Amino acid sequence: MHTTAYSVFGQARYRLIDTLELAAGGRYSWERKTLFGTSFGSPIDVLKPRRNYEDFSPEITLTWRPNSDLTLYAAYREGFTSGGFNTVPTTLRSQANQALPRVDLSYGQMTARGGEGGIKGYLAGRQLLFDLVGYYYKYEGLQLSRYDNASFTQLTQNAGGAEIKGVEASVTFRPDAVAGLSINAAAAYNRSRYTDFIGGCYAGQSVAAGATSTRATPACHHPRTEPQPIPIRIRIRPDSACSARPNSR
Repeated sequence: MHTTAYSVFGQARYRLIDTLELAAGGRYSWERKTLFGTSFGSPIDVLKPRRNYEDFSPEITLTWRPNSDLTLYAAYREGFTSGGFNTVPTTLRSQANQALPRVDLSYGQMTARGGEGGIKGYLAGRQLLFDLVGYYYKYEGLQLSRYDNASFTQLTQNAGGAEIKGVEASVTFRPDAVAGLSINAAAAYNRSRYTDFIGGCYAGQSVAAGATSTRATPACHHPRTEPQPIPIRIRIRPDSACSARPNSR
């Protein structure tokens, strides 16, 4: 597989008043991925051997610093992860083997959008540092791995959508009376779920039960009414720019 990628980003900051700052930026990404290979000595013949992925991800943050010991902020961000190809260990159509059907080995890009707001600062003569933030992000075209019964391997596919929300808090206490002593505490609540999920079918699953018969590899749809918890988290520091990219699933 060959990949060509371009990206450009920028950010501007403007101080509305002495204590209030607005930062806005964006990242434009463009990628082209091409799949090539051979089967029985001939180039493979697949559907959509070349895919282009394109996205613009804006970011805007409003920060209020009423004094040197306190910062409040609110931010909106979007992110993007390009798609790609599943290189499965199976026989593919080629000029030497034209009896096989053409298959689509590609999967689409994933996007995320949402925001967070928080407060951080010092108390007790800067002996106590605290940080509190709440966040919400929504994914579309969520990329997940699933087991494929036909090729006996893991495939990446766009499973639908997901959302994540939560709250995180941390406290650090460094008492002046005890040099070198630091006490840290942190707590977090995180709730992640699928808003729409398309996964692998169980053996013998019918179209009436959710199987999609038009795909080269059958997939099954699980509606929004049956959300499932998923272990994904995204954490973006308020000082970062144009970096709201899903980094774990």
